[in-house]
Amino acid sequence: MKTTCPLCAFEYEPGDESCRASGCPFASKACRKLHCPRCGYSVPDERASALARLVRRLLGERPRVERVQREATDAPFRLSEAPVRTRGAVSHIDAAPALSAQLAAQGIVAGTVLRLAQRHPAFIIEVGETVLAVERSVAHSVWIHPGDPTVADSQEPHA
Repeated sequence: MKTTCPLCAFEYEPGDESCRASGCPFASKACRKLHCPRCGYSVPDERASALARLVRRLLGERPRVERVQREATDAPFRLSEAPVRTRGAVSHIDAAPALSAQLAAQGIVAGTVLRLAQRHPAFIIEVGETVLAVERSVAHSVWIHPGDPTVADSQEPHA
């Protein structure tokens, strides 16, 4: 059964190998933690731990960002509202001139294709080969169109 790391959003299948790789002293069936092989973050396995299930019931579910199905013709939306792994082109930046200039220096301008890799603890944005971490307020100022315009261009027949 696949699980998603709450820190880096990496999907993996938990098991003994990821436990041993993280140096878990209980790297056997007695281990009650899920160890992300990508970032090393560990969380209690709710399937194996009655205490983790109890805490989840007492605290309730954390609200998750619902994936909103949008057509390519829809209006742009804020990067802070996008689900993880959303790919899109920057429509515009709604920020003070100083912040807009800083984003432009990092390559985030209108028309730039970016991908949201992570939402928590910071927004991680991939722009080409560059990976940037930005605060929620910065992600809130960037508006994107969903989809990858470079894929649509490459699929069109050439005249």
